[in-house]
Parts: sequence; structure tokens; C-alpha cells
Amino acid sequence: MEPLSLASRHTVRGILLYILIWLVLLLALNRPAAAICGPVDPLGSVPEMEPNDDWGMAMALPMGLPVYGEQSPQGDSDWFELVIPPMQDLSVELQMDFLNLRLRLWGIQAGPPVLLQEVDEGAFCQGEVLNWGFDPCLEVGPISTLMLEVSQVAALDQGNYRLVVMPGVPTSVPLGDCRNFALPVDTNPYSDSQDTATGFRDRGFGSAPDVWYQLSLEHAGLLVANTCAAATDFDTVIRVVAADGSTVLASNDDSPACTNGGGRSWVSTCLGSGTYYVVVEGAGGASGIESVRITTTPTGSNARLIAGDWGTAAEPWHRWFSRENAVLWLLADDPCGTIQEVSFLAREPGGSWLPLGTDTDGSETRMATAPDGETGDGWRLVFNPDQLPIPPVGGEVEFQAQVTFADGSLQSVECSSSYVPALDPASLVPDIARYQTVHDNTLLVSFESLLPWEYVELRWSLCTKQDEWSRSVPPEWQRPVSDSHCSPTAAAACLEWLDATYGTNVTCGLSGEDLVRALGETCNTNVGGPGTAHSDFFNGLQNWIDDCGGGYTVHRDDGSVAGMQDQGESQGQDVITTLEWDGGGAHSVTLSSIHNDPNEDGTITMDFMDPWTGNTQYGDFNPATGTFSGYGDTEASGTIGPVYYVCPVENGPGDGGDGSGGSGWGPFPTHTPFPIPMPDGRWFLKMTVVTQSGHALDLFSIVERQQAESPVVRLHVSPAQDLLQLSWLPVRDALAYEVYQLDEPWGGGTLLTRTTQTSLDLALESAPSRAFYRVVTVYAH
Repeated sequence: MEPLSLASRHTVRGILLYILIWLVLLLALNRPAAAICGPVDPLGSVPEMEPNDDWGMAMALPMGLPVYGEQSPQGDSDWFELVIPPMQDLSVELQMDFLNLRLRLWGIQAGPPVLLQEVDEGAFCQGEVLNWGFDPCLEVGPISTLMLEVSQVAALDQGNYRLVVMPGVPTSVPLGDCRNFALPVDTNPYSDSQDTATGFRDRGFGSAPDVWYQLSLEHAGLLVANTCAAATDFDTVIRVVAADGSTVLASNDDSPACTNGGGRSWVSTCLGSGTYYVVVEGAGGASGIESVRITTTPTGSNARLIAGDWGTAAEPWHRWFSRENAVLWLLADDPCGTIQEVSFLAREPGGSWLPLGTDTDGSETRMATAPDGETGDGWRLVFNPDQLPIPPVGGEVEFQAQVTFADGSLQSVECSSSYVPALDPASLVPDIARYQTVHDNTLLVSFESLLPWEYVELRWSLCTKQDEWSRSVPPEWQRPVSDSHCSPTAAAACLEWLDATYGTNVTCGLSGEDLVRALGETCNTNVGGPGTAHSDFFNGLQNWIDDCGGGYTVHRDDGSVAGMQDQGESQGQDVITTLEWDGGGAHSVTLSSIHNDPNEDGTITMDFMDPWTGNTQYGDFNPATGTFSGYGDTEASGTIGPVYYVCPVENGPGDGGDGSGGSGWGPFPTHTPFPIPMPDGRWFLKMTVVTQSGHALDLFSIVERQQAESPVVRLHVSPAQDLLQLSWLPVRDALAYEVYQLDEPWGGGTLLTRTTQTSLDLALESAPSRAFYRVVTVYAH
């Protein structure tokens, strides 16, 4: 064979060199990456702890502790649980002896890990620093645990690595900026103020920065949120959002319920138990200072059961019922109308519950500007005491109201009271008139239906009766708050007067609109309808007073001129009166004065601080019918509705009065008339009948001692007709005449009759053989 030429030999060498280069390149591409990056120094590191190939087997890695690990060619994956505060920004210093290392950051909420961030590191071999920052508001939810996964990009990527996790500079997130950092609503009511122009961002609704509040409801109820306060200085929108952070349940932009200018928001919605968010943001991209108030009213809360006429346990002598006032009344917040029925039961202490009856209609009249069509009496039952296992007179009876809600759940409310039939106001009537004239220095009082064995004593006190009585009730105006806030406004004036008069603090330091708004929240004003329901007002006012130091009790009756005179004028109690208009609707006012001398038609002029006008309005009230006319600027007419008395707590039965007082009838009194000394002048006479069991009933009369013109009495005996005839001449301006029979020509004597005639026939055979007769003139007042 012919030897290769020089040129041929060069060609072969080139081919061999070409092949060698390709072999070297192939070997380089397939050898371990460590040959490219060089070895990683494990000095000062802790080795990874196998097995850690899954998140459930992750190795705990404190911050600042270097870890040395290895990636095998079999698709290895190393997991590390970062011992670091949740949502903390991270700085990861990484060294490796091969390319294409993959780092993944995972977050755990309540289930499997959620991938947060991922980085494939293929550009650097040594000293790479990764800064991972979080925007916590963009995460699915609050992260409880962070995990770091180290793995290869491809199966042939293998070798060693060293990493150190250090805390980074956290992203600044103001509380309330998003759902994950929502401000907790931890009081009820709750108030807060934030400047959305400082640090806050838009987080899911509209285009303006928003503030998030989180609350949890243990029971279903009503949520009310508003930005009505004057401190709110921009156009707001309020949204109530479900727990998922995206479902809007209720919202409001501009509400007429806010009276501090346009742009403020007010929203209310009924909710079930669970977690919710209230989100406040600007309308149309606006931002500024928002002042929010959030209240929740769980259904069936603030429950109080009343047996009889009084709703307080502070004065146990008033906690009784009789045949005339055998009434059970449940007071409970139910703003969403979820109470379906209330069953009432009773028992002797320790006995079995006996059903008394069930009420299925809890509707009731509301005190509001416009009539709402409701005419019910709330959750109430009038029962027959014969249904009870009657205990000894004055003994305790336990009552229960079993409340059924729309979801079928039950709630029980209990109270106790005493059965005292002898204290029926309708039957325990003293033998003196409402207006009584006395000419002697002693008034004799007896009772038509006295059961002597049930009474311990009769206590009495006198209070000056003025021709015109008045008090300085502070003026308050409802309309800056709402047109339906008459009841809390009347209550605000009442509480301010009590504080000024008695030195208490039942206003809790509030005044004006702030006090009216707060009382409105407590009394559920405009919740479930315009105005305030009677049960909510009674309950809310007593709860407010108790929370602000107490010292007063709230009592309600069906309303009368006499009641307002007795309680307001003689007992120093504040009086909140309901005026029910002839055309429908009801209105609350605060009593300020009484003109006691009757008008020609027998009516009495009474003045009230009227929340609608914010000043004094007056009208003429008929004591006999309970109606009124000529009231206020519109000369309205109507009927007196329920009246609420806010009373200083009594020290004992019969407490009150500014004049002399006393008591009599030791244990087991007789029917003997009881003498009460009467000084000159006109007086409120308060008589308190106290039973052996310590229960008491207050009775009032207006008594005037005067030197009356006594007509000359002519006496004629007619044996043929068996008559003793008395006659006398009429006296000018006399309303009636009282005829007394006396044993002697002095003393009070025994009242035989009261008549408008000027003669009286007596049976001769029943007349005493020796007697004196006196006729006393009774005038209109």
C-alpha cells in the first residue's frame, strides 16, 4: 500500500482531533456539575437530616443556621421547615457545586402546602443571595408555617449545596390594610378611626384604599356599621363581606341615616353565626379619615322576664303580682325577627314546670314619626293565678319564658315573683277621693276591702302640691340623628336632668347627639323598623342605667295624668311619656311641667320637652279619659300611651316625700280608720300598704286642708215617714257636699255621703239617738 502523503496525514490528524474535541465536550456535558463549580465547604454547617424528602418529614431550620445537603441523581427533594415568624420576608444565601438548583417556598394554612414562590438557580455557583419578599395581603389566607424545598431542575443535576436563611426586611403592612391583617372588632359597640391616605392600599373592591375589620358572631343577629360621625371627612362606602373575603353581603354608599353631611355610609344586615369583615373605602377613589362604628345585636340577647308591673329586682317589695296584674312580659332583643313563639311556664320553687300559655305574635307598637301599622303588645301573656300551685300568701313563684327561634333552637329566661292578691290596686281602695278636702287637722283613712291578717302597717308621707309644678329639663333635638330617634332623645334629656339633680353619672359622660346615638344603639332604634319598640326601650334604658353606675330603676304603666302627677311631681322621678296620635303613630316626650289648676273643661295643661322641636310643647290632658288635645304647634290630639318612670332607688317601702311622714297599724291591724295629721295647705299624700311578707303598694291622693264655708244645716224629723231630713243652702262654686256624722261637735266624724244635692234623707230608725251632723263644701280643686 502506498504510504500516505503529507497532505493526507494532516487530514487524518484533523479528523482525529475533531473527534477528540467532541469526546471531551460530551464528557464535560455528562460529568457531575461539581466538576464545573468546585466543591462546597461544609465547615460550620449542620448536615441535612434524612429522610426529609416530603413536607411531612421536613427538617426544622432555624434562622441563621447553615445547612449542608446533597442532591442525588434519583430526583431527590429536601424539605426544611423554617423556624421564622409567619409571613416574614427572607434572605437566602446559597452555595452549590452544580448548576440548575431549584428552590421553592411553600406556605401551610390548614391543609397541604401552597406554593408561594419558585426560583431556578443556574447562573451562579457560589455566594448567591436570594431576597424573597412577601405581600401578605395577596396570599390566600394567613400563613401559619413556611417551608423551603431544595430540588434539581433535571435528573442529572446533582451535587452538594449549602444554604443559610436569614430574616429579610419585612414589607410594611398597616393593620387593617387587607383581610389577613384585618383589625379585630373586640368590643360591642366598636369604634375606630383610620387615615386611608397613609399606608393603605386598594385590596379587592373599588379603586380606593380600604380598611378591613374582622368580627366573629357566636350567635345569629344584626350587624350595624356606619361612618356617620363628623370625624369622617370623605365620601365612604361600607361593605359587609363573608369569610371568603370576596362575597359582599350588604353595602351602602350614601345614607340618609347619616346627618353630618353627605357621603357618609350606614349599613345593617342580619347574619348567621360565623366570621365576617366590614370593609370601609372611599367612593370613586377618594381617601381620608374614616370614623367607623360597628355594633352587633345577637338575637335573643339582653333577655329579661318580668312578672307583674315592675321590672327591677333592686326593690324586692315591688316584685309581686296579683289578679289585677298577672302579666308576664319577655323583653329580648330580636332585631331580625327570628323569635317564632314564646311559651310561659310557672312552678313553686323546686317543683315541676306547669304551662301557662304561649304567645305567637311578638309585634308591638313602635315610637316613630310615621305610623308603622303595628299594634301588638310584644311577647306578653296575661294569665290566671288559679292556674298556679298557689304558695302561701307572699310566697315565691318561679316563671320561665321558653323562646323558640326560626332555626328551631331554644332559649330559656327565668325570673321569680310573689303572689300577693291582697294588693290588687283595683280592690284595695281607700275611702278618700283622688282630690280630697279636709277641714280638720286630721284625715281619717280606711279601706273598703281590708284583710287585716295580711298587713303589717300603713306608711304615709306628704309632699307639697304646687299650683304649677315645673323642672328644668335640658333641651335635646332628635333630628340631627334621625327623624325616628324621639325615644332615645327623650331618654337623653331625662338622664341629663337626673345627673344634674342627683349628682349621678347615668349619662356615662356623654351629652347631646353622642348620648342620643348611644342610647339609640342600646334601645335598638331604627332596627327592624323605624323608631323604637316599647320592649327595646324599657330593656335598653334599664341596661344603660345599670352600665353607667345604676342608682335608678325603670317602671312602666299604661299612662295617666294622675300617674305623671304622682310619680313626677311628688316622687322626684323623671317621666317619659308616649303620645299616641289620633292619625296613627307614637311619639316620646319628657315631662317638664304641670299646671295643676284645671281648665274650665276639667283638663290639665302639661308641658313636655319635645324631641321633634327640641323645645317645650304643651297640650291639654283629660284626667278622666287619658286623651289630649291642642298639643304643640300643630295642636295635635290623641291618647296617652305607656309612660316610663326613671326612679331613684328606694331605701324601703314608702320611701319619698318632702314633708312630714309616719306609719301606723302594728302587726295584725283592725279596720279602725287610720288618722293622718294634716297641716294647712295642699299636699300629695302617699300611702304605702305593707304586707307581712314585706311587699308594698303605693297609693296617692291630693289632699287640701282649708277653711271651707260650711252651710247652715237644717234638721227636720218626720216620724210619719220614718225620716231624718237634712237640708242646707247651696254654696257658690261648690263642686259637691260631704255629710259627716259626729258623736261630738268636734273631730272629723264619719263620712255618710258625698252629694251634689242640698238635702239628704236618713232612715230615722237607724239614726243614733244622739248625733251631730256637719256638711262640708267641696270645691273644684
